[in-house]
Amino acid sequence: MTPTSYGGPGREAAPVSGFSDAARQYLADRAVDEESAPSLGIEPVADVTDLPEGLGNYPTPGFTARWDDPHGEEPPVIQYHADEPGDFPKYGFVRGEGPGLGLVREATGRPRLIAIVEGTSQARALARYAPDDVTVLAIPGCWGWSHEGTPTPRLRYVKGHDVLVILDGDAASNLDVYEAGMALAAALRSYGAASVYFPRLPVSGKCGVDDYLASIPEGDRG
Repeated sequence: MTPTSYGGPGREAAPVSGFSDAARQYLADRAVDEESAPSLGIEPVADVTDLPEGLGNYPTPGFTARWDDPHGEEPPVIQYHADEPGDFPKYGFVRGEGPGLGLVREATGRPRLIAIVEGTSQARALARYAPDDVTVLAIPGCWGWSHEGTPTPRLRYVKGHDVLVILDGDAASNLDVYEAGMALAAALRSYGAASVYFPRLPVSGKCGVDDYLASIPEGDRG
């Protein structure tokens, strides 16, 4: 298989080939179409020869998701999702731990808003449909922006910007998720965010912004 080239944040999607039917449906159910997937850092994996180094024991097929350092100071971290993970985690990082904060898509020009979204598919679904003047960042879980109680220094990216934090639907009912959101807001302010907002989405439980967007007819999502 010839892998699809990754366009990178803000770049035009490369031609798509190689997604399994299961991966294609998984992404579509989360408001990510296969044509735009490469520009959002998502690449198909057909077999073990396509797996990034360090993930050779994971079952295939599936897809990878790329997490870029918003400052461009560190190499990307690659995350893998198997169609049928079995006993493996649903998502696995090559380096064992999440990157803390990943750039999914940069705004065109100075961003009007920076959106920080909990979850891999959630952030990419928002990046697919958000206005061009919104930068989209992802965190791998509600506490994924910190390590052993210390915020990732990548949060300094928000300095001087208005920030929208989008957690999963259980933020209003799960105390741990709520406290994670409040701690993240405090960390963002300490790194110089101009303001921090938490929108209320019409979802609950573990549903996220990807589920919400997927429930809307595609022509009405933008």
